[in-house]
Amino acid sequence: MPVLHPEWLVPAEFPALAAEEVHVWLSVLPAAEESVSQLARLLSPDEQARAARFHFPKDRAAFVTARGRLRMLLGRYLRTAPEKIQFILNAHGKPELPVPAPLQFNLSHSGELAAFAFTRHHRVGVDVEQVREDFACDSVAER
Repeated sequence: MPVLHPEWLVPAEFPALAAEEVHVWLSVLPAAEESVSQLARLLSPDEQARAARFHFPKDRAAFVTARGRLRMLLGRYLRTAPEKIQFILNAHGKPELPVPAPLQFNLSHSGELAAFAFTRHHRVGVDVEQVREDFACDSVAER
């Protein structure tokens, strides 16, 4: 399981997002079982249906944790209840806020870690990948 510095876990005060800033948040996945059920209540019916389609419970819990925490963070930035946030899906099936959106965001999760990025006026991307000891990265790099 990834180890995060304690100061990253919960900020003393939720930071304001200035016009030209990018905020990046990290989260360990999945949440504890009781947290997963609490986070699931924040999801839309479509998100809950998508979560239910995951075959493995760990994958379902990771999806619910990532999407629930995304909603919690968006709720703080937008000053709205997380469960009231409406998403549209872009051409790649990724969630976005309806236009005109006061906030841009991106989410990536892999293994036991999720990364979230937020900005006010520009599209933003973030990516996280699980490091696998059994992956032959040297031979891939040579090719």
